[in-house]
Amino acid sequence: MGAPDARPGPSAGRPRRNAEAALTAAAAHGLGEPQGLEGWARAQRRTGRWALARRTAERMRTADAAGGSFCLAFAVGGREGAQAARPVWREAARLPAGRELTADASDFLHAVIAAGLEDWPGLDARLTGLLSGPREWIDVAWLADLLEQLLHTPGTDAARLTARGERVREARDGIRARYSHQ
Repeated sequence: MGAPDARPGPSAGRPRRNAEAALTAAAAHGLGEPQGLEGWARAQRRTGRWALARRTAERMRTADAAGGSFCLAFAVGGREGAQAARPVWREAARLPAGRELTADASDFLHAVIAAGLEDWPGLDARLTGLLSGPREWIDVAWLADLLEQLLHTPGTDAARLTARGERVREARDGIRARYSHQ
């Protein structure tokens, strides 16, 4: 498994412990790919294993160029900073989705890419479209989580990203509140 990279992952506390436990259990059972390579790379990022997350994302790119590039941009950013990740974010933006994605799923994906590129007008336009209609809680929660991960990328314009992340978290919490009263 190897020692974690020097910089801790974006999550602290319980999510980090859960990710650590998942990695440990997967290794103990010989499972190299829990929930697929994307889930594996995410767990590695959450535990600060940036070099492993990068290798996993690079493996993922052989089967899913867009998804692998997306995960690679997070891994590069987490270890080397926002500036180093920008070329990978640009690559992810140019690639067609490797999996069958609905238009909405593609829009969510491209919102995260716009955030990674710090394309604030592009991100604002995507968020306006995504958050103006009815949405599933899980989709908005996924977007909020990924924007939160980006906040921990060294060199990110945290003030601008925080404001946009707050908008997404408010939408997520609004959906949760609507369903909790039914």
